Amino acid sequence: MRSPEKNRQAVVTWLTITGIVLLILLALTGCVNRLFIPDGTVIYPEITPVAGDTGTLDPARTFSFEGTPVTLQVPVDAAVYSGAENADRDITIYGNVSESVWVTGAYTHIMDDPAQEPFYRNLTGALRSVRASRSLDDDEYLELMAAFTQSLQYEIRNRTDPKFPVETYVDGSGDCDDKTLLLAGLLSREGYRVALFLFGPESHMAVGIADGTSAYKDTGYAYLETTAPSLVGIPPDSLRGNVTLTSQPVVIPIGNGTKLYTGTDQARYIWATLKKADARVEELEGEIARQQVSLSAEKAALDRENQDLSGLLAKGQYSQYNAGVIRYNSGVAVYNRNLDSFRALNQEYNRMAEIHNYIITHLSDRKGTYQWVLARQP
Repeated sequence: MRSPEKNRQAVVTWLTITGIVLLILLALTGCVNRLFIPDGTVIYPEITPVAGDTGTLDPARTFSFEGTPVTLQVPVDAAVYSGAENADRDITIYGNVSESVWVTGAYTHIMDDPAQEPFYRNLTGALRSVRASRSLDDDEYLELMAAFTQSLQYEIRNRTDPKFPVETYVDGSGDCDDKTLLLAGLLSREGYRVALFLFGPESHMAVGIADGTSAYKDTGYAYLETTAPSLVGIPPDSLRGNVTLTSQPVVIPIGNGTKLYTGTDQARYIWATLKKADARVEELEGEIARQQVSLSAEKAALDRENQDLSGLLAKGQYSQYNAGVIRYNSGVAVYNRNLDSFRALNQEYNRMAEIHNYIITHLSDRKGTYQWVLARQP
């Protein structure tokens, strides 16, 4: 996401200049009173369908959900898509409008532009068909929409304004605010209580989904990342570029939905299991490396003893040979015990690695992953 603070400053600077020019032009034509725009008016970006672009776009989007592929192919009016692509994204403010008002309005107008409603109806219709065919409950249906959005390619863009959701779908890509606006638009239309999380200092945006708890940083919403596959309710350890979210997000409620997400406890249990496995893997890596060095040294010493015993036997020095065999056999017994311990550590390492690999490759299957994790607990 482009930093809201930077966006706001850029827009306000541009608006100040534009406003001055506008008033001068109106004064010169004698039309100031006739064309007066009330104080507090904000003109937001909007889609004007391009009349010359006829036809329908039919992009197909395939992603994995609960271990199996899903393909969505939704028709999009080419005139609407072109209108979104070519829309003027500037925000014009007349008079004194608080930042919280126009920033909220900017995002909601881009997300909810009326020209996109047929697109939303087609996309939610396709998603509902998947829900019906798989008998998904409300939590799984939310996860289906999240998995779809997360699967779209993350894109680093030079433009300083968000895409309209219809663009993000057709392009098959977007950055954090592009993908967040698409997902929030879908969730709000499907009756979920949802919000936007704006992280100004970190230049990031995510979705907030109500789960009946104080949730993320006491916002009342659980955190939902859109840029990459992730569990609902689990904020990322870090973002691209090793950016860590430390600021309190600005929360923008979206729509009037009432549905809550109830899978966060399972998601947190899965994530805690992953973190525990990762921590144990780190411990085991060090211990396995140390034991491997020690075992190599023990094996080399036993090999030398064995050679010495062969020499004693060849020379007929039987008493020394017999004494050496006792020491050698004792050393072999110690080595075998240490080798068993080493193998046990490797087996544990492999179990922890299996847990890690399974969880991170099944983030779109919270329900199944939770059962898988429970089955492997001691």
